[in-house]
Amino acid sequence: MKTIFKREEKRLTGQALKVDIVASADELPFEDNKWDFVVSSHVLEHVWDPIKGIKEWIRVIKPGGYVFMIVPHKERTFDKIRKRTTLQELIERHRALLPDPQTHAHHSAWITEDLLELCEYLNLNVVEYQNVDDKVGNGFTVIIQKAIAE
Repeated sequence: MKTIFKREEKRLTGQALKVDIVASADELPFEDNKWDFVVSSHVLEHVWDPIKGIKEWIRVIKPGGYVFMIVPHKERTFDKIRKRTTLQELIERHRALLPDPQTHAHHSAWITEDLLELCEYLNLNVVEYQNVDDKVGNGFTVIIQKAIAE
């Protein structure tokens, strides 16, 4: 409750909710097919290997469940000065060809089409996307549905 994130939550909303679980986004402490959905808001850009992270989120949701992601759009945040993160770079990170810097910085800078391209590469079922998120407007939204086992 004393982290910079909790202080900012309290400053922005007037309260800070209790944290139940602390885990890396790409190594969740849950069994397979446990949850109906995963909601991720402004998290994926902090994950060094987004392919591993998204696969982990898919792993923990039930067949037919959803991964709901809000991701900062590089042109609408301080990331606008950065180069877009390419699919090839993400593949290289996933294959451990690029070392993990072990920081909480923004490792990836995307526009909506970049994340949609990654989802297509991973053969994920994108059921909806929104180029400008409804709440703050600095991000975009992508919703993935996990395949139902046959």
